[in-house]
Amino acid sequence: MVDAHDTAERWIGGGVTAERDRTIQVASLRYFDAAQCAARIASALGGAPPAAGRLERHGLPGSAEPFAMLWRSPSETWVLAGSPAPIDALRRGLGTTEAAWLVDLSGGVLGIHLAGTRALAVLRRLGSSLSIPRLGEARTGRFADVTVTVAGWHADEYLLLVERVFYEHLVDWIRETLADLRLEDDR
Repeated sequence: MVDAHDTAERWIGGGVTAERDRTIQVASLRYFDAAQCAARIASALGGAPPAAGRLERHGLPGSAEPFAMLWRSPSETWVLAGSPAPIDALRRGLGTTEAAWLVDLSGGVLGIHLAGTRALAVLRRLGSSLSIPRLGEARTGRFADVTVTVAGWHADEYLLLVERVFYEHLVDWIRETLADLRLEDDR
């Protein structure tokens, strides 16, 4: 059984590590017509919104500041970064256009890195295999009975993005699943 008062931010079991990402910054870029605001986005960030289901990594123009854009829907892209700089650059680049809106979700959407040779097995136990992205993809689905956006970050590594109010619930399920994998390994 998981201790409800566990304050750890890193969990290991069955060849998998799950760790909270305290640095992640998330912003939602909403638009009705991606083509209409693509030039402003490209100018600010050096890349247009990704194609359906894709995750694309970039660096800020003239900087080594990495960030990623992931497709959420035909009218929404999330910008993920390790610092506020890419989100601030996009906000400046959009200016006063009414073609797109940027909403900073940092602190309201939390990230968990799930890595290891059995990370895929953990995701399959938590939710539908149809909601699990391949490398370079992002998908939103139900995991542990809450909505989670999952990005195929690296081989055998996923980034799970969940609303703050559901974070503890998701973490409890991840910890229990890792404990199950440890028990299977001990048999």
